Amino acid sequence: MKAPTHKLSAMLNLNGQLVGNTPTKSVLRNTTNAAVSSYDAFLRLTQSNDPTITEGARFKRISEASAKLRSKHSDQVNEIYRAKAFAKEDVQKRINDKVKLVPDQFAAETRQYYRSLDEAGRHKLLRDLALENNGPALAALVDAPKHLTGIQSEHAGRYRVSVR
Repeated sequence: MKAPTHKLSAMLNLNGQLVGNTPTKSVLRNTTNAAVSSYDAFLRLTQSNDPTITEGARFKRISEASAKLRSKHSDQVNEIYRAKAFAKEDVQKRINDKVKLVPDQFAAETRQYYRSLDEAGRHKLLRDLALENNGPALAALVDAPKHLTGIQSEHAGRYRVSVR
């Protein structure tokens, strides 16, 4: 199957790099194959010249096929976005399972200690907790309401994703 445009070539290249058989990869593989097949069929239609039909009928056929291809393309793009969202949720779930970013029974003491530090000490504590992958202690600080810790939401989010 030939890919006549750079986009289709990129899709085929992506398809060739999908190793394994996760649900997301299966959706991507099937969607890229369907897109390439649809475009290839459309290309063959536009390049064929059937002498038994008039030029107007040929134009109508190509126009209808083009509309169908646009509709399929839109559905395929939406399917890829759904697969992307599913994959993102799956990765986040696996990170959460591994990191255990859930406060433990020492959350109140952790917040009290954090509040007792100066600004430089607070940043050092957050950085150290993130580097040590200390999910429960970090969660006690970044998942708590702002009025308990004083941590801005964008800083909390940054430290939350830094734990791996």
